[in-house]
Amino acid sequence: MKNVSDMDDYRADFPVLSNRDVIYLDSATSTLVPQQVIRAINQFYETNGAVIKRGTYRLTVEATELFQKARAQIAEFFHVSSTEISFVPNESYGITSLLYSLRWEKKNQIITSLLEHHSNYLPILYLAKHFNLKIDYLTHTTEGQISHEVLNELITSDTKLISLTYSPLLFGTITPIKEIVKIAHEQNIPVLIDGTRIAGHRPINLKSLDCDFFVCHGNIGLMGPMGVGILYINQDTEIEINPLILGSGTVSKVTTEDYKLMNYPDNFEPGSPNVANVVGLGAAIEYLKRIGLSNIQRQEKMLVELMIKELRNVEKITLYGPLDASQKIGIVSFKVEELNAHDLAMYLDEVANIAVRSGLLCSHPMLDAFKIPGVVQASLHVYNTKEEVLQFLETVQTIVKELT
Repeated sequence: MKNVSDMDDYRADFPVLSNRDVIYLDSATSTLVPQQVIRAINQFYETNGAVIKRGTYRLTVEATELFQKARAQIAEFFHVSSTEISFVPNESYGITSLLYSLRWEKKNQIITSLLEHHSNYLPILYLAKHFNLKIDYLTHTTEGQISHEVLNELITSDTKLISLTYSPLLFGTITPIKEIVKIAHEQNIPVLIDGTRIAGHRPINLKSLDCDFFVCHGNIGLMGPMGVGILYINQDTEIEINPLILGSGTVSKVTTEDYKLMNYPDNFEPGSPNVANVVGLGAAIEYLKRIGLSNIQRQEKMLVELMIKELRNVEKITLYGPLDASQKIGIVSFKVEELNAHDLAMYLDEVANIAVRSGLLCSHPMLDAFKIPGVVQASLHVYNTKEEVLQFLETVQTIVKELT
């Protein structure tokens, strides 16, 4: 395993960085994919390309084995059993398919926060409207840290679920999930965690966290291909689940009158799955393990500290979230007075080929809560370097000086 000082060497593993002079600072939306992920996907299509669980011929048997191997790799990465991991197209699909598969009754309560990504908040909002559910919100600090101290005050006999982000996208802070799960489970309330923004950046032991459900997208921190994510359902959860989306692969028997579902995870994987991308996600997990999440965390912390230190000194810039890099993952969000966030992002791209996120971050209630019209967001991963960050900072300083 390489030292953090050698992390720059990993840039060669990413084709976009090798073939183009680009500074990619948008890992919170979609990370770049390393060569070994691309090779795994190409190899699957070049040497197999078959569907899974649909026959006994050699190609489909081999494809099924590759699919299940990836499931085992991901389960090991999160310290759970393979029978607790299903593959979904993305974070939004995973959360929605789970929430719509639970049994809801009028006046049930869901506890969440205003710091949620739309992937988590929109299905909650839909359920609230259609089943007359009540939504209550955990409080948060001005730096985007979700508070758990008042959770007991929110829980009632009607509380059906607590659904929270592990790391709010605007701030990159870290929610005290373990404490929240402990309080919830003392009153037999299940907990769903949206882990998309933190998976691949910090070690996550789902068994230790003891949450009931966990969802994350494969093409953000995990550096897998687009179009695949994971849904974890704790095999010890006692909540009733009736999969909403059915199809081939989810049933063991169908008659003209009824059907019998397969067990989890098969009953949450309808139709023909994206086998190649699942195999690619397995390769991404092995890539992360080879580097080591502790190395990635140290690298990100060093770069975030540099970003925060320099941006604080730029006139007319407002930073969001903790100024202590140890309290967040590799995300820095900010706005510039008198300058539209999209305009600044466009200038960064045109002037220095720097890719950043801008706007409302698919988190409208969160930005509304802080009365923020839009932000520019730089987010980091293993392939980012100190030299890139310095160029980003210099370009921001120049743009702000010239345009405000």
